[in-house]
Amino acid sequence: MDETNDLVVFARAGFGCGRGVTFYQVPVSHLGAAPTRVASLPRGTDIDFTASISLNADTNAFDYFFERFVCGKHGSAEIYALRGISPGPT
Repeated sequence: MDETNDLVVFARAGFGCGRGVTFYQVPVSHLGAAPTRVASLPRGTDIDFTASISLNADTNAFDYFFERFVCGKHGSAEIYALRGISPGPT
């Protein structure tokens, strides 16, 4: 969540590892608004609880950093960046 820049990014997924992991965004000032789909992960890839969002001054878009891993592959976790999330209209 970046309250200063009015943006929340979050993920939803189906039951089970790596099933339908999709990222969404919604303005902080309109949390009841319909979320906008940002990206999805391939089947068999999931996320963990570590995440951070940062405004990239060079692009004026947000970079969302999160921990992702391949289901069933021990030791596959890595930090990954979903770059260039543009804030939607409020």
